[in-house]
Amino acid sequence: MRQDRIDTRQNTARAAGAIGQNAGLPKYVESIVGPGWRVLDFGCGPAKIHVRRLRESTGAQVEGYDLGMPRPYGAFDLVYASNVLNVQESIIQLNNTLAELYYLQGTGKLYVNYPTSPRKLGLSIKELVRHIGSIAPWSEIKRLSKSKTGTSTPIFELIKH
Repeated sequence: MRQDRIDTRQNTARAAGAIGQNAGLPKYVESIVGPGWRVLDFGCGPAKIHVRRLRESTGAQVEGYDLGMPRPYGAFDLVYASNVLNVQESIIQLNNTLAELYYLQGTGKLYVNYPTSPRKLGLSIKELVRHIGSIAPWSEIKRLSKSKTGTSTPIFELIKH
């Protein structure tokens, strides 16, 4: 991918608001992981805000991965993508991102969110879930309740066969 496209995507910036320290999905992940877990923040952004916070608060082995970074290897207990699916600019990019998440998930857990803004593809939650179900081999796409996650942003667990 060209550097200008990488810069544009990364400038959707995780440094403030619901994508900074207040982001719901990383907070949920923080509540369920513990020491020794191997965790991947897919789409961590150049500052790796949540990678550092999760390492310090949970004792987990947390890695970050984003565009332009070397692809991580090995098995993860949990992979999460916070504010990633909503910034995909085409169905092809969305499909490629989902394929990469599926691969990196391995036998671990996978959590994604789908904030209301921005939604560059304009897909509703139902359309996104339907699309994921039609192209990816997950056996279940489970929407987590607000009471469980503590956030109004939709969070999904994607479960492999």
